[in-house]
Amino acid sequence: MDQNIVPKIVERLIYREKDAVLFDTEQGKLIELNLSGNDIVQFCSEGKTVKEIIDFLKEKYTAEPIENISEMVYTFLRQAKEAAFIEF
Repeated sequence: MDQNIVPKIVERLIYREKDAVLFDTEQGKLIELNLSGNDIVQFCSEGKTVKEIIDFLKEKYTAEPIENISEMVYTFLRQAKEAAFIEF
């Protein structure tokens, strides 16, 4: 995955950072996010690149190996894109 990509939340979703949820306005569905997922979605909503997201999480989760953090971000973004929650 190109680290200069800026993932964006699709327009039909409403993001509530403090509640760590996305609300799908078309399907009336609530999507709960875990802590790292909430971090990733927050940065997507701010227009950050994949590299910026990874760099932030590397600083926040210092106990995790760098490779794990990168793979976690790539996996989350791939799955979110497949579920049509995120677009590139």
